[in-house]
Amino acid sequence: MNITPYIEDGRWKLSDKTYQEQTEADKIIFDGFFSAIKKRVEFLNPSIVQEYTVIVTFRRGDCTDWCEVKIKAHSEEEAIEKASLPPGYKIYSKQLK
Repeated sequence: MNITPYIEDGRWKLSDKTYQEQTEADKIIFDGFFSAIKKRVEFLNPSIVQEYTVIVTFRRGDCTDWCEVKIKAHSEEEAIEKASLPPGYKIYSKQLK
C-alpha cells in the first residue's frame, strides 16, 4: 500500500482521511516519520542558530578568573571557536556549560 502524506487546508492528510481521524498506530508511525525528517532537516539547515554558554578561563595581569560568554552559533564547535574576550585577556581554556 503506497500512501503519500500531504497538507490540505493546514492539516496533514493521509489517503482520504484527515490526520486526526487516523488510528493511534497510524498516528505514531506518522509522527515518528515526520519527526525524523524534521531532525534531519534541522541538522542540515545552516540557518538554524542556537545560543550556547561557553565558560572561558582567562588571565589579565596577575589575576586569573573565569566567565560565562553567551554565543549564538550553528554548532557547539563553532560556539567554542567564537568565544572571545577583549584584548589584554589571555584565554587558557574554553568549554561548554
